[in-house]
Amino acid sequence: MKRGFETKKEAITYERNFTVKMPGSLNMLFEDYFELYKADVIGTIRLNTWITKEHMIRTKILPFFSGMKMSEIKPVVVKKCHNVLLNIENAEGKAYKPTYLKSIHAQLSCMFNHAVKYYGLR
Repeated sequence: MKRGFETKKEAITYERNFTVKMPGSLNMLFEDYFELYKADVIGTIRLNTWITKEHMIRTKILPFFSGMKMSEIKPVVVKKCHNVLLNIENAEGKAYKPTYLKSIHAQLSCMFNHAVKYYGLR
């Protein structure tokens, strides 16, 4: 039970966001899940490691999956993301190196494994 809202609209908005973020309810947007993931992981790894991961997520992964619900993301969508990343060029006009692409894939896989383990994603 939470109190202290100035308007009924604020209370309803809070309730909606709270219930969407409950474990087992992956009907949330990918960017909302990222905030949950961040809260769960940030205290378990070094700060510099998190900064690297966060940059990779915000610049490479979030733009592709933003606006999508976690429950709607299927393996074919992830494959399309990989294909897009294979064709993107960096600031110098060169393709990303295979090791960097592997790191992006590993981070995305880590996020989905976390959702499976802790939030009941199938």
